[in-house]
Amino acid sequence: MAGVVSKMVNIFEQMPLGCSPEVYHLRVRKQIMAFVRVVFEGVRGFDTPRDFKAGETGAQSCIAPTLDAFLKITHPLTGGYDYVKLMRGFMPPAHLAMIQEVENNNIDLRAFCELSKNGTLKDAFNNLVSWFAAFRALHYRYATDYVFQKVANHTGTGGTPASVWLKQLHETTLDHRI
Repeated sequence: MAGVVSKMVNIFEQMPLGCSPEVYHLRVRKQIMAFVRVVFEGVRGFDTPRDFKAGETGAQSCIAPTLDAFLKITHPLTGGYDYVKLMRGFMPPAHLAMIQEVENNNIDLRAFCELSKNGTLKDAFNNLVSWFAAFRALHYRYATDYVFQKVANHTGTGGTPASVWLKQLHETTLDHRI
């Protein structure tokens, strides 16, 4: 799994090659921010104005929540945590079901590796966690370069304190190593 997560990081590292912080800020970001007072005319249940605060967010992806669940990484219960839980409502049902299945699994890989006398097993676990932390560090760096340095308010989509939350995610992940 560490190999897969490392490839994910390597691909993510290519982002600046295709989109600079300036282009993202001036052309992309404003197109994907929250939508306010949207009316879907003729659609039952959606005919009154609604606000969609999701905007630009990776919280709708199942990758990080599935890895968190698999590795049994728990994060502080903050507004960011609440927002991530809320975003699950926007995921495809099969993705949400997968996350829930992994969360409900009683296998604690970290505890197993911690009790093992096999140093290679512990190293493999720590390598996976370290790559996941590297992904989160890169995400935080891009959020800083592409968003936080461009705006005065560091509140993320959905009203979360994004700069604080993303840093916490990285630190909590790093702390999960054995």
